[in-house]
Amino acid sequence: MGKKTTFKFGALLAFVLVVSLFAFSCGGGTTTTSSTTTTSTTQTQVKPIILVADTHMQESQFYFGPAYKAMLAEVEEKSGGRLIIQTHYNSELGFSFREWLKTIKEGLVDITYTPGSLGSAFVPELGYAGLPLIYGPNVPKQQLVPRYAALKEILWDEVYPSWNCVPLAVMGPLNDISSYNEYCMVKNVPDLDSMKGISLRVGTPEIGAFWANFGVSPTVIPSPDVYMALKTGMVDGTNIGRHMYLTTKYYEVAPYLMQFGKGEECSAEFGGWAINKNVFDKLSPDLQQILLDAYHNYEVAMLLYYEEWKQPGGFFPPNDTTVDKIIAEYNITVIQWSDADCARIQDAADINLATWLKGTTDLGRKLVESDLVSMGLADRWDHLVDLMAQQ
Repeated sequence: MGKKTTFKFGALLAFVLVVSLFAFSCGGGTTTTSSTTTTSTTQTQVKPIILVADTHMQESQFYFGPAYKAMLAEVEEKSGGRLIIQTHYNSELGFSFREWLKTIKEGLVDITYTPGSLGSAFVPELGYAGLPLIYGPNVPKQQLVPRYAALKEILWDEVYPSWNCVPLAVMGPLNDISSYNEYCMVKNVPDLDSMKGISLRVGTPEIGAFWANFGVSPTVIPSPDVYMALKTGMVDGTNIGRHMYLTTKYYEVAPYLMQFGKGEECSAEFGGWAINKNVFDKLSPDLQQILLDAYHNYEVAMLLYYEEWKQPGGFFPPNDTTVDKIIAEYNITVIQWSDADCARIQDAADINLATWLKGTTDLGRKLVESDLVSMGLADRWDHLVDLMAQQ
């Protein structure tokens, strides 16, 4: 009986243990299932929509970065984390200049920034923004807002719709010393005649066609590949603005900073942020409005920035010595071409622009006329019209 009792007690203990474990397991499973269900439901509610954005801008460019990052934070905060913009800087997705509009039209990315001159592959009228010295010699900086408003109306109503996109913000046109007036070079080019035979990286075919008139061998190379192209000797130089000279660190491999032209040259570069229309239409109305409001605030912030820092080298605040420090530290040679060479370049630029104007569309001519007139340069437009008549 002792053995049976022991056996029964052992069996009972084992049974209780099994039941307890089973109950614990069921209870734990129920809790886990409930927790999982709750978590899953929560994740479904707050699972963010991630929009992929592409830009050639450098994240470290201080005139661009802070305002842009504030916009990203505004979108995420006001959407309660439901909408997030994932940005790829410095063209790191690998799309070339001439593919940017294709990426937005075909939905290869959700949002992109396309500078006007580089958009000329799909909107040829914008090609003028890629031509140098559009505004003539020694042009003082003009008020940004009238010029901006004049061009935005055309871009917003007539250009952007052809991209299958919804415009988010028009950036620029910038008030800065034009990047087309400065080139960083691997070798010394003391004058215009020294450019003959030079291999020059350019951003657009329009710039390349212009320099070909002076015996230059132009090559269009995407931004991410320029540093190595300079370092390996694939090209002898590239057009560059001082802000890009710093952020890209081209000064490490191209120690000559070549300048031509006198006075303050307004930059023709402008562009815009846009979202693929199909992607935008799928967003809920409140998310659409959050996105539009955030980009509008970003656009206003950039306008205020450019108005505040209208000055030579306007991408840098007053008393900024960064450029001077880099020039001294890396033993950069700054080359200023003669007035005679600058005049030759300006004459060629005038003919080049007039040829472009004659061959472009009515919209292209409307863009240029609106741009010049809004800056008080109606005489400049009349001069170009005369040149067109002579061709």
